[in-house]
Amino acid sequence: MSTPTVNVQAGARLRVTLTTSGVQGASGIGRRFSDATTARTLSEGDKGSLGEFTTDAGCTITVPTGLSDFWECSFLQLGTGQLTVSPAVGVTIVSVADNRKTYGQYSTITLMRLTTADTFLLVGDLGS
Repeated sequence: MSTPTVNVQAGARLRVTLTTSGVQGASGIGRRFSDATTARTLSEGDKGSLGEFTTDAGCTITVPTGLSDFWECSFLQLGTGQLTVSPAVGVTIVSVADNRKTYGQYSTITLMRLTTADTFLLVGDLGS
């Protein structure tokens, strides 16, 4: 059996998920989690996930300090309550017009850590 080789340009990002049967995918969502609460603090374990939020009361998602390089997570608002992304002390979140909420039901947003520690970019279907 030969050893596979992958060439990646300097500065590029590559995500590979290995399973017992080989490579699952070179990019995309690693896992899903469902959340019906009104508050959630993200963790390293959420990296590469899609969070499906079903609450009609809204949910505040807190971004803590110390998440790793290339940390990224997406959030889907399935309920009628808006999702609000809130930085913990020491965290900076940048987004268009400084919006940090989903626009409405079925909106999807993505939070990704930038190269500066504890600085994140929030993109997607954002509202105020």
